[in-house]
Amino acid sequence: MPRLLARLEQMPDYSIFRGYITQYSLANEIEAANTYTVFAPNNDAIENYLRDKKSATLDEGQIRYHIVLEDKLLKNDLHNGMHRETMLGSSYWVGFFLHNGQHCILEAAVVDVHL
Repeated sequence: MPRLLARLEQMPDYSIFRGYITQYSLANEIEAANTYTVFAPNNDAIENYLRDKKSATLDEGQIRYHIVLEDKLLKNDLHNGMHRETMLGSSYWVGFFLHNGQHCILEAAVVDVHL
């Protein structure tokens, strides 16, 4: 798999998420997995979320919730009602669903698959 930070570096619309991966020193833990899936919100999504929540930053748990280890999920792998354990552990699962024919995760549409 491509190195996570190197791949995110090529995607300027995801620079805030990349910054959090660096800030919380998560890259090595993620890349140590045989495979992984990152549901990275773009800069606009993060900025809108922070503004709506009147918060200055995302905490480490919020970033870990966007990452599934040991599972490479492509858009066609996502099925309505499917759940996967996140990097937060077995108590924190992320769910996938269809809304108006579009794949959604974390209450947001899956726009594209980059990694």
